[in-house]
Amino acid sequence: MSILSSSSLREKFPHAAFHPEYRLITWFPDGVLTNERADQMVEFLESAEKHEGKPFNRYTDMTGYTRIDLGLDHIIRLARRRRKDYTGAR
Repeated sequence: MSILSSSSLREKFPHAAFHPEYRLITWFPDGVLTNERADQMVEFLESAEKHEGKPFNRYTDMTGYTRIDLGLDHIIRLARRRRKDYTGAR
C-alpha cells in the first residue's frame, strides 16, 4: 500500500486526500498551524517522497487556519531542511 493512499494519509491529516490520476495530494487543514504541526507535515512529505521515488503534486488551502503560530527561526530551519533535500546543500 502506498504511503499516499487515502487511508494512510487521512490518519495523519484528516482533511487530506490523494488523487492518483493526477498524482496530487489535496489538503484543507483547519485550526492553528504550530511548529509541531509544520514539522509533522514536512516529515510526512519527506517520507512520502522517499517512499514513492518520484514527485507528486500538492495543493493546500490554508484558509481554514484560524491562526498561524510559527516562529521565524522555525520557518527558516524548515526551509533550509527542505532546500538541503532538494539540492544536497548543507
